[in-house]
Amino acid sequence: DGLGGDLFTKDLPLCEGCCGFEGVTSELGLAVAWKPCMAITGVSGLPAAENAGNVLRPYTGFVVSIRLPPAADAKKATVAVKETLERDPPYHARVTFEPRSETNGWVAPDMQDWLKEATEAAS
Repeated sequence: DGLGGDLFTKDLPLCEGCCGFEGVTSELGLAVAWKPCMAITGVSGLPAAENAGNVLRPYTGFVVSIRLPPAADAKKATVAVKETLERDPPYHARVTFEPRSETNGWVAPDMQDWLKEATEAAS
């Protein structure tokens, strides 16, 4: 679709044979840059797989990265995530959410007519 088949996938650390996303490249571009995403980037309190068993742990900690759409309000999203995670956890567990940072995205303004015309004329 004009963007090149591997534009968004060539640098992704995927296992051999894993495509990660099937579809139109422009849709993948939206998924990579615009659509929300959550990833667990760190965990503490879990034993190594070779030592794991069916036991209770005193705590488990997660570091979560949440990418918002560029036009979303990061402060409002942080409040919503905190309220959702800490509200009524199962089995009266204690859940705390401590944000490390929150940053709004950036959305390019619409091109002015003169710039749009110059861009089209140059390409």
